[in-house]
Amino acid sequence: MWRNTSGLCLTRWDPSRPACLDNLVLLTLDEADEHDAQVWGIMNNSTTHENGLKALVMREPGFASSVEGKFMRVRQDFQLAKIRLSL
Repeated sequence: MWRNTSGLCLTRWDPSRPACLDNLVLLTLDEADEHDAQVWGIMNNSTTHENGLKALVMREPGFASSVEGKFMRVRQDFQLAKIRLSL
C-alpha cells in the first residue's frame, strides 16, 4: 500500500517565503538540490534569491505555471490569503 518515498523531499518553491502549504514542492532529492541551487542563486553567482526564482520561471515556464496553479488550488481549498508574486 505504501510506496517508497525515501528519495523524495519537500523544499520551498520561493526561498523568500516561509515553508507553508502554498510554498512547498515535493521533488526527488536531486531535483530539490538543483532547484535550491537555482533559486538561491548559487549557480548564477547571484546574491538575491529573487533573481534565481525569476530565472527558473523564465527557463521553465510550463513547470512554473503548473506549480503556481497547484498553489492557487491549495489557497482556495484551505482558504489561505492570496499572495501575489511579482515574477
